[in-house]
Amino acid sequence: VSTQSTGGDQSAGKTSVLEMIVRARIFPRGHGEMMTRSPVQVTLGEGNRHTAQLAGDNKVYDLSNESELRDLRLEVERRMKKALKPGETVSSDVISMTVKGPGLHRMVLVDLPGIISTETRGMMPKTKEALTEMCSMFMRNPNAIILCVQDGLLTLREVTLRISCSLMIRKGGEPYLC
Repeated sequence: VSTQSTGGDQSAGKTSVLEMIVRARIFPRGHGEMMTRSPVQVTLGEGNRHTAQLAGDNKVYDLSNESELRDLRLEVERRMKKALKPGETVSSDVISMTVKGPGLHRMVLVDLPGIISTETRGMMPKTKEALTEMCSMFMRNPNAIILCVQDGLLTLREVTLRISCSLMIRKGGEPYLC
């Protein structure tokens, strides 16, 4: 099974694209601040009901129930915050969940934190480097398909400058920048 990983700027819409595939708003939302602080791996599969279950948890969330969707988003956000070590803005600890539902194709999706061009107030030093390394780690997987999502208002030059890590492609098994 291949893994689809998202790459792109912070707030570019990566999470929204994955939610379209999953067919539910399963990820935490914010207004301008960084919300995805660690990779979230979602294993999709066929099922009779549209449900989600976080790894290590017996609770099965009914994705057709808005209250349970909200609870799932809050639990994912809680796990992201818990994964942060003192002095970190992001964590490479993966949060895993399984989503099943009618018509969902078997695949693994990974929602990665967005690439940033500069560290802003409230971010710990070396956050940019940590994000680049995390992104590169997932891109080195030879079975990965990288889904690069970018804000449609940016020019190609801005995209290339701002998310060069996300524009990494494989040539002969070795990553390089285009």
